[in-house]
Amino acid sequence: MRLALEMKSRWDSSMLIKINKAFEMTSKNKGDLPLSPFKETESGLLDFRGFQLSVPLNRLNIKGIDLSWASCMWSMNNCIFEDSVLQGSVFDGCILTKQFLRCNMASISIKNGGLSDSVFTECDFSGAKLISAMARGAKFIRCNFQKTNLNKAVFDHCLFEDCSFKGAKFKSSSMIGNKYIGEFPDFHSSEYVMLTSRPVELTPQETEQLFIEMQENNDD
Repeated sequence: MRLALEMKSRWDSSMLIKINKAFEMTSKNKGDLPLSPFKETESGLLDFRGFQLSVPLNRLNIKGIDLSWASCMWSMNNCIFEDSVLQGSVFDGCILTKQFLRCNMASISIKNGGLSDSVFTECDFSGAKLISAMARGAKFIRCNFQKTNLNKAVFDHCLFEDCSFKGAKFKSSSMIGNKYIGEFPDFHSSEYVMLTSRPVELTPQETEQLFIEMQENNDD
């Protein structure tokens, strides 16, 4: 927590204005990412930890950036993130599309956000807050959802391949038409999970039957 506060407080208003204008120009002209006044992290990533992004990003290829504890007021549409860190950042209400490769998104907050039609490969969502998030037709490949809060989230006809869900929360979520390859989520401890076209309060017997039906559908 202390490090997060330090990373946020180091950005003064003039820095934020200057760098946000640079991001805006990059998004319009599809140029290189702006340099950080703090250069690189010890891991060799562009150091934008704690940054407040106040402009939308569109159709950018972003590789090797650290946005830990950053915040965003706009969406990132049709962007490709690769080998980047968004740990503890806040993207509440934002739309994040198109492709994320090997990104650390642990403890990220995307409450009421949109992930539809995106592809996430080898991304870490452990401890993330995806409360009331919406994802239709998204693909999650070898992603970690351990202790992720998916309460009230809507995941509709998504693909989960070789993902981990240990300790994830699904209370009042809608998980309709999804396909699971590998580990299957444990919905037993969550209430009012919508797995079919109607909400149901799951009993162990009902859940087991739904598991069987969904697994049969996944095998088709």
